[in-house]
Amino acid sequence: GFTFNFENTDAKPILDFSTLPGRFPFIMIYNQNETERVLRQHLDATFNFRPEWGTQLLTLKQGESGIEVGLRLADGSKETIRPRWVIGADGVRSRVRECMGIAYDGEDYEENVLQMMDVG
Repeated sequence: GFTFNFENTDAKPILDFSTLPGRFPFIMIYNQNETERVLRQHLDATFNFRPEWGTQLLTLKQGESGIEVGLRLADGSKETIRPRWVIGADGVRSRVRECMGIAYDGEDYEENVLQMMDVG
């Protein structure tokens, strides 16, 4: 079983995933930091690319001459780059999507939700 801690209660229910139907009746936890480590290694080994952590997207413009991106670097300095492409993998409140004027077509979920997260 798997024990869960819930907010505002001392109850600690145990969920038994082994009773679930299907080929994968279990829960698999893979820490985000481990996922990021594997991704960084793959990007470096395959593309000689290393992500810049602590970098903030300020502006993103796309025109006939290509893409122009304004960044604030971890040390506070600003930089403008002209990449061939930009990947918007920055979540539901995406700055990339905001800069491009792309609406979020999803829905806000107002009910209770079971969240599993890494705490480091």
